[in-house]
This record gives sequence, structure tokens and C-alpha cells, in this order.
Amino acid sequence: MAIPAKLSRRLYEILGDDAAHDMGDWMQRVDAQRAELRDLNESNFARVDARLGEHSVVLQAALARYDERFDVLEAAIGRHDSRFSEMQADLKGQAALMADLRRDVETGFARLETRIEQRTADIMKWSFLFWIGSVATLVGALRFLP
Repeated sequence: MAIPAKLSRRLYEILGDDAAHDMGDWMQRVDAQRAELRDLNESNFARVDARLGEHSVVLQAALARYDERFDVLEAAIGRHDSRFSEMQADLKGQAALMADLRRDVETGFARLETRIEQRTADIMKWSFLFWIGSVATLVGALRFLP
């Protein structure tokens, strides 16, 4: 960057020829160093961007693989969810069958209990008739004996 004429003239007036000339040279060197530093930074950023670009490709590929794996896992989870739903439906159906079976068994036991009670009543009735018949026969046989 060139030093403006107004600044250069003012430096010559205040500092004198040698000091103004040295100050101008120093300012031009600083300006040149700033330009070199800017160029160096730009080249470094370009290298970093290039490396990031290379790594970005690798990272994108890795992320794509992970996405594929997650898709496979999601599909497997979906299959398992549907299987669990089917199993749950089967269990509900089996629970209904068990309830029906239990009701049938309870009904069967109730009928069996009723039949046993009827048979017990029949046995008591026949036992009573047999006892009455035996007593009547014994009383009749004792009447005819002297």
C-alpha cells in the first residue's frame, strides 16, 4: 500500500528526511508483511478446506453407512413390532379360549354336582324303601312265628 502524499509530506515536515523515509519504508514493509500474511492465511484456509472436503466425503460415506444400518434396524424393529402384535392377538384369543374352557368346566362341575345330588337322593330313597321293605318282611315273619 502506497503512503498517501499528504501523509508523506506531513511525515517529512515533522520527522525530517531520514526518519520520514525510514518510517515510510517501515510502513511499506508492514503492509507487505500483512499482504503476505493474508496470502498465507488464505492458502492455509484453502488447505484446511481441502482436508475438510476430503474428510467430509469420508464422513458422508460413514454417515450413509450408518443411515443404512439404522434403516435395517428400523425394519427389524417394525417386523418385531408386528410379530409382537400378532402374539398379543394370539394371547388374547387364547385368554378368551381359556375363559370359555373355564366356564365350560365350571358348568360341567355344576351339572356333575347336580347329578351327584340327584343320585344321592335316589340312593337315600331306595335305601329307605329297602329298609321299610325289610322291616315289614321281618315284622310279618315274626307274626307267624309262635
